[in-house]
Amino acid sequence: MDYLTFFTKLAEHSSWPITAIVVCVVLKNSIEKLLGRLNKAQHKDTILDFNQDIQKVSAQFEGNISIADAIPHDPLGLIGEAEKRIYDALKQLNVQSDPEKIKVLTKHHASLQIRIAYTEIYYSIFGSQIALLQALNIQINPVESEFLVSFYDAAKQQYPEVYNSYSFESYINFLKSVGYVNTDQGKYFITFLGRGFLTFLAESGKNPSRMY
Repeated sequence: MDYLTFFTKLAEHSSWPITAIVVCVVLKNSIEKLLGRLNKAQHKDTILDFNQDIQKVSAQFEGNISIADAIPHDPLGLIGEAEKRIYDALKQLNVQSDPEKIKVLTKHHASLQIRIAYTEIYYSIFGSQIALLQALNIQINPVESEFLVSFYDAAKQQYPEVYNSYSFESYINFLKSVGYVNTDQGKYFITFLGRGFLTFLAESGKNPSRMY
């Protein structure tokens, strides 16, 4: 297994907090310098003002707080082993500078987020909706709603107990809400995110023939 594959496999079995902690550990010095220059941050209507008094108060606790304090309890040593493998992988890849480490770890963290999202959707999506996406994937141009209705009607005929209380609008809105299908002048097409989902199914070996 090469090291890039290792990162991907690690991402499949890790949660984002662990990945974030690894990033913090590897890039501790750079993050400290960046935070030292941070004066103000804003999220929506909330503004955080890091004035000098607040910075002085924080400095009083500097000696008692470390990144290690944020690492989850690891009685079996699994996190430590995974962390060592990441360090070894970065070394083998000759990733030396902090900007290079940021780029590599950010790319793999982004891949982790996408794969987790795809996995979650896989356990919610109906088999007929996957078949619909596969059919849309080979269409050159956007299609009329009747094209999609045919998949809904076939599934409703096979699983009436499910679809009697599940309308066509809900069926399609699910695909639109997760970003796999969109419309152009009233016609439907598969998005890049939807194509990526189909690629994920093929690469991960997940069975597309789900119920309903």
